[in-house]
Amino acid sequence: MMAGCTTTPPAFDEELRSRTFDAYWSELDRHYPFFDTAGPANAGVDWAGVRDRYRPYALAAEERDEFYHVLVGMLSELEDPHVALTPPPESPGEPTWTIPELSSRAMVDRGWYITDWGPNPAPEPPSALRGRGHVYPRILRVDGQRPSITLVDDLLIGRPGTDVELELVWPDGSVTSHAVRRPEPPVLEPGNNEQVEKLLRDPLVLRQIARLVAPCTVRRVDDIGYLRVDTFDVDDGLLPGSEFTKILDKAVDQVIDCRGIILDLRNNPGGDAGVMSRFVSRFTDRPISMGLIELPVLWVFPVDFEWEIRPREPLCNAKIAILTRPLTGSSAEHAAAILRRRGNCVIVGARTAGAEAAVETFAGPDGSVLNYGRRRIVDREGRGLQFVGVEPDIRIEMTEQMLETLGADTAGRELQERRFLAALAALDAENLWPRLKAELPEFRAPGAAPAPETGDESVPEP
Repeated sequence: MMAGCTTTPPAFDEELRSRTFDAYWSELDRHYPFFDTAGPANAGVDWAGVRDRYRPYALAAEERDEFYHVLVGMLSELEDPHVALTPPPESPGEPTWTIPELSSRAMVDRGWYITDWGPNPAPEPPSALRGRGHVYPRILRVDGQRPSITLVDDLLIGRPGTDVELELVWPDGSVTSHAVRRPEPPVLEPGNNEQVEKLLRDPLVLRQIARLVAPCTVRRVDDIGYLRVDTFDVDDGLLPGSEFTKILDKAVDQVIDCRGIILDLRNNPGGDAGVMSRFVSRFTDRPISMGLIELPVLWVFPVDFEWEIRPREPLCNAKIAILTRPLTGSSAEHAAAILRRRGNCVIVGARTAGAEAAVETFAGPDGSVLNYGRRRIVDREGRGLQFVGVEPDIRIEMTEQMLETLGADTAGRELQERRFLAALAALDAENLWPRLKAELPEFRAPGAAPAPETGDESVPEP
């Protein structure tokens, strides 16, 4: 979401586009540490070749959103979950950019499938697929750009009233194109409760509200605890850093005497490595060494240092079952890897994002901002997580067959239920599932009353 502009932005001319493109390309060229393993199939990226391909389009893009789509396309070549671009504040007189109302998406094999087109006309599937259950297409390209999984929305957003061209691939391999329109920005009318209610039914809005209010949720059924941590980033919430870590400590205290804990990191994109380290230090009974590696200074002297995560009393010795998915990222991935090294731990779900590094923020001359992973974070043996993530011990993930057979809503619910059942089985507590299920908002029937002491309403991945 772009904030209102308080200063006059620089003129959006070819000279500014040239300086902005070159600034971002050069910043990554100097400091990005993963060119050799980035890109499709981790085969490496010819960054100079990427510059030659994209720069002419960037200079020729006369509309701001077109220019940023070119930049996002360039960044998508890296296929790095940490790489993100925030456009500058709106210019005076320019309409707020909007995004097509595609109501629901499901992730299969690290690709996005559109499962609900919302108010937009849905495309006709290829004739060979008609009448074959639930058929959903995967997004292949957006306005000609092949996006990485974390940059799809950056290509969908743009000027209201303009069309975005989606290239879709269907389960039989057919490729079709379909245009959807970016809507006009909503105007909230005073006293219009329907608009507010619609906004508050949006799962993404609910998740953001929950993350602002509190970084975690705790439940307990007999001697099994459930601890969901949605972020390690103090900037995600309304709380100062000291209060943030106190809340995490209090959450651990509530389940510290449980014999088993489900640690839910499905919705955790990462955050501060120090916050993560303090959190996991409550669960490990021995020091764990981590290293941070910087690219050579002036291409000559490498810079790196090591830090140790020391046990922090009172310790929680429970067996842990960790829930993950492909958008579990960054420091949340490191938390899962560290707790696996601790032992007495099982990871359930899908391979995590593979975003290893500490994030660098770089402001472009136009006021936009680039985030990317600059400093590698590795274990004592020098092993990192970039592009490989953390593999689960028990793999349970969405498949095309589940979507086609069950439909997106039922498949999403079954996927999450299977993950919870597997986690409870690992903790020898399958019999507690009906009671734990009643405590979890994502399994609550529409319109049902919240369980006692329940204050969390966020909805995880479909």
